[in-house]
Amino acid sequence: MLPTPQLNALTILDASSIQLDFTPQQNIQYKLEIAVNNGTTFQQFQTLYGVSTLTIPNLKTDDNFYCFRLSSFDPCTGLNTYSQPVCSHNFDLAIQNGFNRLTWASAANGVLSTEIMRNGASYTIIPGAPSSLNDVDVVCKTNYCYQVINHYAGGTQSTSLEKCGEAFTTVNPSAITNTSSVVGSNGVQLTWQQDPLFTVQEYAVLRNQNNSVFGLAGKTINQDFTDTEYTTEGNFCYRINYGDLCGNASLAGDLVCPIRLLSSMDNKNVITLKWTRLKGWRNGVTNYRIEKFDKSGGLMQTINMGTDTTWVDDQPDAINQVVQYQIIAQPVEVGLINSVSNRLVVTKEVNLFYPTAFTPDGSGPPENETFTVQGQYIVKLELKIFDRWGTMVYYSDKNEPWNGTNNGRLLPEETYVWRAQISDFAGRSLSVGSTVVILKTTK
Repeated sequence: MLPTPQLNALTILDASSIQLDFTPQQNIQYKLEIAVNNGTTFQQFQTLYGVSTLTIPNLKTDDNFYCFRLSSFDPCTGLNTYSQPVCSHNFDLAIQNGFNRLTWASAANGVLSTEIMRNGASYTIIPGAPSSLNDVDVVCKTNYCYQVINHYAGGTQSTSLEKCGEAFTTVNPSAITNTSSVVGSNGVQLTWQQDPLFTVQEYAVLRNQNNSVFGLAGKTINQDFTDTEYTTEGNFCYRINYGDLCGNASLAGDLVCPIRLLSSMDNKNVITLKWTRLKGWRNGVTNYRIEKFDKSGGLMQTINMGTDTTWVDDQPDAINQVVQYQIIAQPVEVGLINSVSNRLVVTKEVNLFYPTAFTPDGSGPPENETFTVQGQYIVKLELKIFDRWGTMVYYSDKNEPWNGTNNGRLLPEETYVWRAQISDFAGRSLSVGSTVVILKTTK
């Protein structure tokens, strides 16, 4: 009995030709049979002898699939011995929105597994003989080339034509919904989170002022942007939009408005802080924290405010004329960085007080016996007093009280003019002046 022939490989060379490879036995004549679009109805196609490779032309490999088998005839027994049929693929590639669809037609006879080659490398191996695959693991604007290989028993394989196409998607990327804002001396820094499902080509940072139309503030490829034109007084808000590598524009980003910290102060140096609510986090703020600093920036106090946006600082403080405040917003959502308001510097007033008259004759209460100018946060006070003719009758640069005398002589009852040059803790200089009356209770 003659040995069973075997086709080793079937390879589609192009749209019109197929190559067959096999290992012939010596002194055996083979007959090649072909079936079109099925794996059972074979017709004799060609007689082969002494060859191991055959190229078959004039086919339509893009429209049909072809199955082949070899037979050897034994004249002694009158029997044919047939190889396992091997079939080509009618393979098509359709580039669709977000995935590449591979479909093919072939006969399943004897197929053990189907291998998909992508860009020259094995992508997946599927048991049996499927007829389609959706490749969803694609990146838009990337070219992909595929081949389908059927594996048969004994190592025989059939390889399809290679089909190529560029992936695309028209899905709008998700919006930027969590942006933190930190106001500093050089403007405001915006930092946001990016949906990892989308690859960004470029971010566009849009800005408006006082609810006006949004305009472009700048572009970046990073997940942060510093707007050096930001001012607290400007009442700026932002949106972060972007385009992906597929040329699709994201949905509009959520509104981002940094915290604007403002203050007012009454004539007793009681400071009231008010701030705007932060916008930029989808799930909002869990706590606003006030940080209070001294003139040099040393942290003096922290106050947790919850969701309140007003605080009154009425604590007496004879040391710190200049204080600074900022608001820290802490997010509900884990993983976001804190947002920070502008740092507000408040300078308290010296709040001078002085009598308009005094009685330097030893007859009244001690506090009425001298004249002095007093106040908070005074580093130096230079006091000059003049009579009605403009003659200076008193001078002190040590803020010493005046007892109403000039050169040891008690001055007469009348109105005197005083001038004070003051330096305060904040380094400011101010000139003040008024009048004071000397009164005498005894005649």
